[in-house]
Amino acid sequence: MSDIKILDIKSDYIFKLVFGSEKNKNVLISFLNAVFKNHPKVMDVQLKNTEITKILAENRSVRLDVTAEIENHTFVDVEIQVRNTGDIIDRGIQYLASLMVENFRAKPLSDQADYTYPKVIGIWVLAEPVTSRLSAVNEAVMTFKKNQLETYQIASEKFRLFTIELTKFHPTKLSRQNMLDVWMTFLKNPLDDKLTSFKEVHQALDTLKEVSADSDVRECYRLRRETEFNYISETNIKTKQARAEG
Repeated sequence: MSDIKILDIKSDYIFKLVFGSEKNKNVLISFLNAVFKNHPKVMDVQLKNTEITKILAENRSVRLDVTAEIENHTFVDVEIQVRNTGDIIDRGIQYLASLMVENFRAKPLSDQADYTYPKVIGIWVLAEPVTSRLSAVNEAVMTFKKNQLETYQIASEKFRLFTIELTKFHPTKLSRQNMLDVWMTFLKNPLDDKLTSFKEVHQALDTLKEVSADSDVRECYRLRRETEFNYISETNIKTKQARAEG
């Protein structure tokens, strides 16, 4: 297996195989707690879309996210994006809105619960810069805007969106006190020597090596990348044509 080239963890297909499998639930839990900084503290996850029934469709991209339910009727959606399509934030909002509607729970007349909609949290891992913010990790929630009487104020935390821009992350040292830095290092370079002492990250690397050695996975990975490149090429051609036409 040492002669096998490690596949790119930033491929949504490979990311899903590593972070979205039942055997690696503890890996996903570690990653989520690192992002959330224990707000909320994730103790268990129930994966919602573990089966990859169709990796490719003819000439179109297939969404390969990792979706899970955690405690207190909270749902998490993790996406990895290799390129800046110009609409990442809008798509993140759209996905979360869909996740909220899909998991709407009607409140029985006898139920005294104070909510009917779930909490939804999106995490977008981005291989290219997307926002103008300087920090590599940012969180967006619904807020009331500043006005003449009041400053900005959080309106609701039922709808949270994290962006993780890997190009803005430049680690110097790693420690268990900041596991988000550890995971971002793994996503940038899974073979980094500084990662060997972190149990969950080591497990993720073992899984990455395992799937990288699978000939069927490598073929799906190749086809997936080919489809993505064709999509990019087609988009570029259409953009040039549109500009030429005025």
